[in-house]
Amino acid sequence: MKLKHIIFILCLFSVVFLSACKQHKEIQRAKTEDKVIEVPVSFSLVDSLNVHSYHFNTISAKIKTDFKNNDGSELSLMITLRAIHDSAIWMSASPALGIEAARILFTKDSIKIMDKINGTYARESYRFLNTFTKAELSFEMLQNILFGNAAFMNTELTTDSVTKYYQAHCSEHSMQQDLTITKAFRIFLNTLTDKTTMDKIYISYNDFQFVEGEYLPFDLKIEASSQGKNATLNLNYTNLSVNTPLEIKFNIPSSYTKMKY
Repeated sequence: MKLKHIIFILCLFSVVFLSACKQHKEIQRAKTEDKVIEVPVSFSLVDSLNVHSYHFNTISAKIKTDFKNNDGSELSLMITLRAIHDSAIWMSASPALGIEAARILFTKDSIKIMDKINGTYARESYRFLNTFTKAELSFEMLQNILFGNAAFMNTELTTDSVTKYYQAHCSEHSMQQDLTITKAFRIFLNTLTDKTTMDKIYISYNDFQFVEGEYLPFDLKIEASSQGKNATLNLNYTNLSVNTPLEIKFNIPSSYTKMKY
């Protein structure tokens, strides 16, 4: 398994949101029907999704991941994650035997990567993600995807079904977003389509748990489809702590050389 596959996994991650509390709060496993949802008198799906999005300041977690590529290759990783809302997302990837293979840092305008096996590094813009998918991804989109929020949202959001789930759609530039939303206003399925290439990313969410008064999905499945090639990534959050003080450092050793792709 090449480092590119590890970086692909890391590049599908990011995090977080808002709260003044500094102490770790108890996380309670709960079903979505256990929480009473007040539907606005004047129903607006955009407003309801924003209200019920997951909000917090910082998060740290372990993430068990399983990656499968369409060539039959597979990889399991343990990701250590630390993030500060709208600021930075730091991740460390360790395959079997617990040896750290790579680190990555997402900020608003850049991606930094360290290959700790080969002693190399990279500093890239978000155009770098086009190496893995043609979809135009940003820090904000990745952050939202990880925690079950809409990748992007605008007032042009429309619905075509309000039976068991809300079915909603919106577009931004060349990207189409199709959402399946529970009656608790949490996203069950998010499909992103690049309208120029028809590349797709499917994100499904399960195992919602009650964290800081709101529901957070602990199981994610991400499927990417591009030009007949497919990759699947399963994520499971463990050891999660929210709204505790975090310090994020990313120092590239002077002995590291620039990465060649």
